[in-house]
Formats: sequence, structure tokens, C-alpha cells
Amino acid sequence: MHYIMRTNLDEPRFVVRATVLNMDALKGFKTTAGAPFGDAFPRLRLQIDQSGEPADFFESGPLLIASEKTRAALDALGCAVEYHVVELILRDGAVEESSYYVANILENIDCLDYERAVYEMDDEYIDQIDVLVIDEARAGDVPLFRLKNSYDNILLASDSLAEKCRELGVAGVEFVSPQDWKW
Repeated sequence: MHYIMRTNLDEPRFVVRATVLNMDALKGFKTTAGAPFGDAFPRLRLQIDQSGEPADFFESGPLLIASEKTRAALDALGCAVEYHVVELILRDGAVEESSYYVANILENIDCLDYERAVYEMDDEYIDQIDVLVIDEARAGDVPLFRLKNSYDNILLASDSLAEKCRELGVAGVEFVSPQDWKW
């Protein structure tokens, strides 16, 4: 089974909000397309917007931010991810370098169950999903990917990845079953 992998906004001990300070550097990069960024990807500077310790997994707009612990979980399962170091500027002004990354997910799979899901289409893109149903046969055993052709940035993770994140104590992430997912 695959779960929606997303930021846990209800975990008060950890910071899950940050602002990209050099957003203009992202011009020309399609951050949810699943294509490699390569060496031209800029080093991003993120300002933490809350007090506390940064979570191991959080989102800043369309960007997925991952700690070393999250990276270890993803790498252990062979997830197709490209990593780019970010600079985190903490509330006290301290700078965290090299222990957080933009995690560019390189897999996109068209695995919406078009017969059982409730959704709208906008040309060839999935829009306004009211009931999310995953076709597990099409998702296969891929541990981490985005739902292909969806306007929403829906990240799907396998049972094994969810278990690995729990085992390693990855903070800031939650795994939601598709039937419980609401956008």
C-alpha cells in the first residue's frame, strides 16, 4: 500500500515552516516535474519562520526539505531522489549548513484509479481531487514518487518507506492513507 507523505503540521516540537530568501534563483526550474536539476541548481537560503528545532522533513512551497535522517531513510530504500544542500537560517540567526537538502523526487507515476477516484480533469491534468484512490498495481513497489499529471504536489510513499521513517525517528512527516487524504 502507498500513503500520502506530507508535512505533519500538528507536531509542535519541530519547525515545519521556512521561507526561501533567494526565490528568484529558482526561475527556470520546474520544482515538481521530476526532472533532474543538475549542477546548475542554486544553493538556496531558507529562513526558519518559527522557534524550535527544524523537523527532519518539511515543505517550503513546492520544495521538499530533508535532513540527513530523512535522506538516510530515502537512500536505504533506493528512492530516486536528487539532493541539493540548503542553508537554513535559524530564528536566533545561527546557520545550519550541509545537514539539510532540497529533495528533488525524480519519479512520477500515473497511478490514480480513474474508475474509483472522484476528481476533475483540466486538459490532461488531474485537478480538484475529492476522493483519492491509488491503483496499487500501477504504483508497483516504487518506494517514493509523485502522482503524475496532478496539479497538486501529491507525494506517495510505500509501506516500507513509512516503516523506515518511523524506525529512524524522522520528525515532521506523516503518512496518510489515500482514503483519509483531504487537500
